[in-house]
Amino acid sequence: SSPVYRNNAGGGELIYLTGNTGLSQLGLEILRNGLDREKFPMSVEKHLKPEPCGALIDTILGEYCPSAMIDISDGLLVDLGHICAMSGRGFELYADKIPAHGELADFCAGKKISVTDYSLYSGEEYELLFSTKKEIADDEHITYIGNITENGYYMVSDNSRRPLELKGYDHFR
Repeated sequence: SSPVYRNNAGGGELIYLTGNTGLSQLGLEILRNGLDREKFPMSVEKHLKPEPCGALIDTILGEYCPSAMIDISDGLLVDLGHICAMSGRGFELYADKIPAHGELADFCAGKKISVTDYSLYSGEEYELLFSTKKEIADDEHITYIGNITENGYYMVSDNSRRPLELKGYDHFR
């Protein structure tokens, strides 16, 4: 099969994410702040031993014909921004579609920081983000999270669409 680049996403295509994001950042915070590792074992593990999702690549390449793909090292939002900038496109993400691990929800409950912020901005995740024309149904490891658009970067949440900043936003520094 031919290589998949970052610069070929087309308007109207669907955006998919493997696994979920946010645990690597949470794991770092648990370790850095001496929090209870027993309560967040997956997060600590994901931070210390990130696992590339190699097995899924064959399925994605073989069945889903991705037009553009990137592994998440800088964060879902920034890496999706790379694909869109190189493709001359924009995106629209759906907040309620972005998957989150239960540990993230538990950690964020009652705090000012949201689960979505962890999911969007956590780096070194080694999950894959890709665009395709194909609709993917019933894959527990791959989630539809938005669409490639002609331009602009947007988040749709509670029926409102707001522009997103890709640079200079970092809750975690």
